[in-house]
Amino acid sequence: MHPRRLLTARLAMLALGLLALAYGPSARADSACGPGQRMVGEHSVPGAAGTAPMRIPVCAPDNSSMPSGEAAAPEIPNMPLNAALAWGNLPDGTPAYFYVTARLNSWGAMKEAVAGCEAYGARNCREGLTVANGWLGISKAADGSFFAAFGRKKKQAEKAALERCAREASGCTVAETIRTG
Repeated sequence: MHPRRLLTARLAMLALGLLALAYGPSARADSACGPGQRMVGEHSVPGAAGTAPMRIPVCAPDNSSMPSGEAAAPEIPNMPLNAALAWGNLPDGTPAYFYVTARLNSWGAMKEAVAGCEAYGARNCREGLTVANGWLGISKAADGSFFAAFGRKKKQAEKAALERCAREASGCTVAETIRTG
């Protein structure tokens, strides 16, 4: 899928999720939690620079379904963690990459990665790749150019990054492998 289409699809999914969080719990207290659970509060997670914090429901098993004498332990639903990669060039023209990990949404992660590139003083900073729940493999060609690919497992990400590099360049090696969260 084209990176822009993927970003648009992820933004749409994020917007629907945020609407569900914003309106779901007020309509029915257990709607933000799974079956047999109830909402016991919210966890506020800082958003990317310039965005509002994200509210995540804190859920606990419904006490009526617990064996007598056992307390319901609150839990935060498992959220996918995102990593984003931005490309740029150092002031001397050398290709470089910048990344962030463990972000709750791909849009904020990409915004931070590009901002990190710009803050470093790199030129021509541009969006690269966003991934969630896996690994980001980065390979480097003999000419200094970089390539990236995603894999659910570390070795898969490294192999995919090397294959991506080999399609366009030679002398490819793994530069780095980054876990999304």
